[in-house]
Amino acid sequence: MSALGNIISCKCPNCGDAYVFTNQNPYNLWHLADMHQNCPKCGKSFSKEPGFYFGAMYVSYGLTSGIVIVFSQCLAGVLTLLHCHLLALLQLLF
Repeated sequence: MSALGNIISCKCPNCGDAYVFTNQNPYNLWHLADMHQNCPKCGKSFSKEPGFYFGAMYVSYGLTSGIVIVFSQCLAGVLTLLHCHLLALLQLLF
């Protein structure tokens, strides 16, 4: 079976014979994410190597920083315009 077929059927990415999850019933929510530590057939480890999430962490930090900077600049512009319009309104009233 192909690698995509192994992913869809939740089988070992190395040998494609054994299941990755201990329980094949998707409706048993108590044990939905229980996995084998190693493949029962070929012994491949299913644990993530150290540093697996570092790339996602740096990308998430960069995106969040960019969004915060853009949002804060937009908010500062809106508040400046609001302040100018409020001052002009107050001058007309008084």
